[in-house]
Amino acid sequence: MNPIEHDAFERALGERLDEQTAEKLAVARAEVAAEGSRIAVIFPGVGRMVGRGLLTPEADATDPHIWTVADASRTLLLVSLGERVDREIEALYRHGDGDERRGVHGALPFLPVDRAIGLALVEDALRTNDVRRSAA
Repeated sequence: MNPIEHDAFERALGERLDEQTAEKLAVARAEVAAEGSRIAVIFPGVGRMVGRGLLTPEADATDPHIWTVADASRTLLLVSLGERVDREIEALYRHGDGDERRGVHGALPFLPVDRAIGLALVEDALRTNDVRRSAA
């Protein structure tokens, strides 16, 4: 993970989330860091927890490369798994909806994912017709 990019997500979220929502995300990240299996419960509800707005409000919402607040929050949750990410990421992807799968794909560059696992996830994205997942 590149710490500069990680800090950029935190700063951008700090500008977009109100204090109560930011605290919910911080608690969720701490829970995942303490007990990795908690991500299976938290990850699907991220959009409801933080919202689905654009991370950069002035961005073009039709651009498939644009990150949402939920995308960045999911990335930070996955980063919180640390070295345990391989144990959780495939199930999150397999059972996730389109937004959750996009969140997994977008987070891959920031994660210490086993190469074979990451490759399988990317190959699946390329087989879909979902431009947002391929763009991630």
